[in-house]
Amino acid sequence: MKKVQVRQRNEVFLFFVFAALIMIFGLVLIQQMRDARFDVRLSSIEDSVTRIEDGMEKLVGVVERYENALNLPEIDDGRIEVGDRREGK
Repeated sequence: MKKVQVRQRNEVFLFFVFAALIMIFGLVLIQQMRDARFDVRLSSIEDSVTRIEDGMEKLVGVVERYENALNLPEIDDGRIEVGDRREGK
């Protein structure tokens, strides 16, 4: 009878150890799923930032070209070149 009680205690202890391991594995699995979702969101944000940076670089290039197009070419002697002739400022 004593052996049966000891065996039952051991089985109960092993059951609780098994249940604790299942809970721990479940928590680890949930955390890994959260990390994976966070990584996907972070990757999406990084892609958006990269697209915004590329768009801003293109916009800056367009603005610089526009500014250069508005600037008339100047000559060292202080006159502006208009067509084939030079006029004073």
